[in-house]
Amino acid sequence: MGFASGRAVRVQLLFCGMSRRLTADKVLRDIQAVLEGAEARQRNFVETVELQVALKHLNPTVDKRISGTLQMPHPVRFISKIAVIGSEEHCLWAERRGIPNFTAEKLRAFHRNRPVIKRVFKRFNQTLCSKELIRQIPRLLGPALHRMNNFPRVIAGSMEQEMTALKSIVRIRQKRCMHISLPVGHVQLTADQLRHNLVLAMNFIASLCPKGWGNIKGVHIKSSMGPSVDVWSPAGVARPRR
Repeated sequence: MGFASGRAVRVQLLFCGMSRRLTADKVLRDIQAVLEGAEARQRNFVETVELQVALKHLNPTVDKRISGTLQMPHPVRFISKIAVIGSEEHCLWAERRGIPNFTAEKLRAFHRNRPVIKRVFKRFNQTLCSKELIRQIPRLLGPALHRMNNFPRVIAGSMEQEMTALKSIVRIRQKRCMHISLPVGHVQLTADQLRHNLVLAMNFIASLCPKGWGNIKGVHIKSSMGPSVDVWSPAGVARPRR
């Protein structure tokens, strides 16, 4: 599984063939269109901005599916559903803040029952785990979390830092289809912050493809409840879609 840091990767349009049609100004205009649409019809929740990438020249049943983990330079989720698997100290910290938490004793109570584990942990976007318990996860829960693409992240620093970092991490996983969708921010971010996240995600997905941008058929962005905006397509023509 690949991993790229938002700080380590320069936010540039590093591609060949696309640069003639796609510029930073166009990306900003498309993002502004998404933000203006969300502002015109405000919802009772903070909408997520989603990147949709259509693929080509790939066979999901034969070729290796695209999979990776990316840390964005700016928060992706306004509210992230996080669970803590940890020691008594970490679980007490989470309990005081209303964050779901699980000790080793609670994990043993699942008896490695995969349907029950899946039902419980599918509610969470990310999971944190204490360093002393991370090696016990396969023994206590089996391969369930790994197969759900939600294997816990080790708590390396303070809990506050880890919680902030989790809001910027995105998991990319292609299923049996020819497109990938992932969040790149929310409507309360600025257009420039969204552009940084968007370009980083586009370049990272292209780097995971066997032929790079040759496997990209089209790129769209949209808010949770808004129409889709064409950022790039081979014809270079913007085609807003719903």
